[in-house]
Amino acid sequence: MYEVTVKKSFSTAHTLKGIGGRCEELHGHNFVVEVSVTTPDLNREGLAIDFRVLKRWTEEVLETLDHKYLNDIPYFNALNPSAENIARFVYERIAQKAHLQKIRVSQVIVWESEDARVSYNGGFDNGRISVEIELENYLDKGMALKGYIKESEIRRAKVKALVDTGAVLLMLPQDLVEELGLEYLRRAIVRYADERLEERDVAGVVIIKIGKRIMSTDCIVGPPRSEPLIGQIVLEGMDLIIDPVEQKLTPRPESPYLPELKLK
Repeated sequence: MYEVTVKKSFSTAHTLKGIGGRCEELHGHNFVVEVSVTTPDLNREGLAIDFRVLKRWTEEVLETLDHKYLNDIPYFNALNPSAENIARFVYERIAQKAHLQKIRVSQVIVWESEDARVSYNGGFDNGRISVEIELENYLDKGMALKGYIKESEIRRAKVKALVDTGAVLLMLPQDLVEELGLEYLRRAIVRYADERLEERDVAGVVIIKIGKRIMSTDCIVGPPRSEPLIGQIVLEGMDLIIDPVEQKLTPRPESPYLPELKLK
């Protein structure tokens, strides 16, 4: 098992409620953060992950905290912005960026001072989260809304799918695609974790629902009886993140009611 660690720092201010003493007053820290990821394999360049990539992910996350009053950040509305909760905040967001399959965030360490630190490791392998999804044929849904077919005639399915932050599109097995009656739209070349390339069909359009969030998308057609995969387009389109403790997908704390989509 290979482990790669980067170290970055940021400055911020916060108040800690209910703990007593001077820390309940407004005060600041120069935090130092260490982010570690692990993988059993190296890529074809002989790297577990490029240091520059892991540094960029860490900088992007810490930029949301740097020179901010942490108590005003939505994530900490119901949480004390302690070093422990800062470590979890960073861990959850880096886990979303750990897009190479078989790479996981093993630990985030937050140093509050030279002689005081906390660590958070999520308690499980964040690369293996399966969630229940509901699928519907998009054209069937439109015909039912127009009254051409009954609601009960919509081709739909409910299955377990693996959250794969290394994937781009949704991937559904061929037998499920045919059960849903999806149309084959085009072909695409897919790259697997072992760097193999393969030409696969792309089908659609399918409506996918996870919890209370819903969107329509195309899907890669995988081999029959293969495991469905939820890729980045679905995660970003629904604005969902991995909850490493509850082992589920959940809306970002900053957008609890509707997905927030970037336009730039």
